[in-house]
Amino acid sequence: MLREYAMMENLKIAQDLEMYGVNYVEIRNKKGTDLWLGVDALGLNIYEKDDRLTPKIPDTIDVQQMKAQAREEKNAKQQEREKL
Repeated sequence: MLREYAMMENLKIAQDLEMYGVNYVEIRNKKGTDLWLGVDALGLNIYEKDDRLTPKIPDTIDVQQMKAQAREEKNAKQQEREKL
């Protein structure tokens, strides 16, 4: 029983760590920069290639550009569907 107890205590400590349960996926942004996409139970974060501990805070201009591009792509798909 001592081994099982020790394992449970270690898991309790580990789950409180900031990086517990994060799955990383290699991505590349439109500028060609290699990054990590961190996926966990709370959502998504983007990390620099050499730093998986500190999520990258998106630049507001980048966010605005991404939203504009997403709208354009959505409109293009909708127009394509209407043609069919």
